[in-house]
Amino acid sequence: MMRSQLVKRSSLASLSKELQIEGYLLLGKSQQANGTMESSILANAYEALIGAIFMDSGFKQALEIIQRHLSPISK
Repeated sequence: MMRSQLVKRSSLASLSKELQIEGYLLLGKSQQANGTMESSILANAYEALIGAIFMDSGFKQALEIIQRHLSPISK
């Protein structure tokens, strides 16, 4: 169940919103004109955050964070 949530765009976008990641993203003019943040951008931002944690702190730390974030969703 957790694996399916990990690859689901809407789940990752939701996590991104909960973490308020959109406040740290710089958007191009076309995205700014749209006025709404696309779920694909939010999902990609969450994936990038996890990748950065993995690169900085290693697999174990990234896995712990993923499990903490996805455990409420997968129940």
